[in-house]
Amino acid sequence: LEPKALVMGVSVSDGRYVPAGAIITTQEQADNLPFITAEYPLRRLNSAVVHVNTQLATGYGQQQFNRERKAA
Repeated sequence: LEPKALVMGVSVSDGRYVPAGAIITTQEQADNLPFITAEYPLRRLNSAVVHVNTQLATGYGQQQFNRERKAA
C-alpha cells in the first residue's frame, strides 16, 4: 500500500501494489492492480519494514525480560 491508499473488504494478491491515493473496494479493482516489477521503486520496502519490526520486537522483548528480572 502506497501512502493514502484505502483497501476495504478485498484481498490484494501477492506481487501487486496499491498506488498512492487509490481507493479499492471491489475484488475486481483489486484483481486489476498493477504488478510489482523490477523497476518499481518500492519493491523492497516490505522486507525492510519486516526487518526493522523484527528488530524492534526483539528489543522490546529484551527490555521486558530485564524489567521482570529486576523486579524478581
